[in-house]
Formats: sequence, structure tokens, C-alpha cells
Amino acid sequence: MAWLISTSQAFWKENGQVLSTIRGTHPGSRKRNKGFTLIEVLTSFLVLSVATSVFIGLYTASLSLSKTSELNQLAALIAEEALVDLQKSSHGFVWPNFSDVEQNTYESVRPVKGGNAVNIAEYPSVMPNVERSYQRVRTQYQNFSWEGFARLPSLDANYVEILVVVHWLHDGRPQQYYLTSAVPRSVGEGFGS
Repeated sequence: MAWLISTSQAFWKENGQVLSTIRGTHPGSRKRNKGFTLIEVLTSFLVLSVATSVFIGLYTASLSLSKTSELNQLAALIAEEALVDLQKSSHGFVWPNFSDVEQNTYESVRPVKGGNAVNIAEYPSVMPNVERSYQRVRTQYQNFSWEGFARLPSLDANYVEILVVVHWLHDGRPQQYYLTSAVPRSVGEGFGS
């Protein structure tokens, strides 16, 4: 063992200059250049690219959810207005003849004027004054339509269930919003088809 230690000490004395040159501590060697290596630059670029793509994806998803929420809110507003119309202005609609209707089936409720079961959503009574905003609201409402349905839950029921279904397209896919309520049976009596 002593032989190994003495041999290694002699080796390091003879080759010490080579070892210190490799380490960069030799008095004649230059200091390491300041800056980034290619690997460091590529790694930081990769991390920055991934972070940017994640941010853009989240931003796009946020915009899509915002638009979906806005359309659902408008559909709910249209459904509420249609439901109030059915309840308050029942004489303006052709109701099913409840004596001829099967129990628990929804039958279409159509307006007296026009006669179509599908109704285009009406614009709000107060519209924006600015032309661009006016056109935006008008276009938005044109994409919505609604249908009304009535159902007698049982033959002796003294109320009628009404259902309003609002239809629209979002990103090329059909969407629907449902809203239900009840009215006294007398509301539709006498207005049956």
C-alpha cells in the first residue's frame, strides 16, 4: 500500500501541470468566457416556447368559455321573455285542446299570428344608439329562435306545465336551453285548436 501512495504522489508531482491545465487553474490559462452555452440557450428557448403555447391555449379557451357564457345568458333571457309572454298573453297563442291531448305529452303552443311553432326571438325594446352596437345586438337575436310546449300532467290537473325551448347555433353546433313553468289550466282553456 505504501508503494501505491508513493507512486501516485510521484505521478502527481510529474503530471500536476497537466491536471491543473485541464481544470483551468494553471497560471497561464485563460479564465472561462462569460456567457451562455448553446445548450443553455436552447433549453431556455424550449421552456419559453412551452410556456407561451400553454398561455395561448388558456387564453383561447377563456375566450371560448366567455362567448358560450354570453350566449347561454342571452338564451336564458329569451326563454324568460317567452315564458312570460305565454303566461301573460295566453290569448295570443293557440293552445292544445286539453280534452283531446294524451296525458303527459308535450304539445306545441303556436302564436295566433304567423302560426309557426318556431318563433324568432324579438329584439329588446331598448336598443343601443351606436350603429355598430345596434347591429351586433340585432344579429345576435336573429340567431335565436324558440318554441313553446304545453303538457297536462294528469286529466284532473288544474294546472298546465309549459316548456320553452330556445335554439341557436354555436360554432356550427346546435344548442338548446330549456325553461319550464306552470300556469292555471284556465289560462289555455278556450284557446285550444
